[in-house]
Amino acid sequence: MIDLGQGLFDQFFKVMAEIGFEDEARRRSIQPIILFITDSAPFTAQTYAGLRGRLEQTIFVPVHNEAASFMIIGQDFPPSSPKYEIIRMPRLSPIVRGVIDRPGFSFSTYKGTQPGGPTEVHSWIGKIFAEFRELELQLLLGELESSLRGGGKAQMQQTG
Repeated sequence: MIDLGQGLFDQFFKVMAEIGFEDEARRRSIQPIILFITDSAPFTAQTYAGLRGRLEQTIFVPVHNEAASFMIIGQDFPPSSPKYEIIRMPRLSPIVRGVIDRPGFSFSTYKGTQPGGPTEVHSWIGKIFAEFRELELQLLLGELESSLRGGGKAQMQQTG
């Protein structure tokens, strides 16, 4: 997993194209996936469309972080396939946000030591994990469908 800020974004994808990353990943039976953080800025939608056009073998899954952008126009960020839905990260309440923004806060420590049962943080983490589990299941189903049609990993290695 690579988390890119705007400053390194263009350079990273330029190098990725120069070294033939998509073809090499395919040869090694690795499916690149880009989790693209969305927002309402037209530039972001243009960047997303341009990147999808350049990286045709890569799966694109938009991620809508409500803390960063209250709303998006879904048609500006179509997933690579209808089976890969937009991953939604709900906004936390201001009180909980204040807790997790404290220096030294750790989600794993909080989950392991918070007495009294589930809290808003537990629910928030659970919703996001469920979104990623759904994506993982869709990816596995895609591999299975491809294998059943004779287009599995062995064929990927032969054609790559």
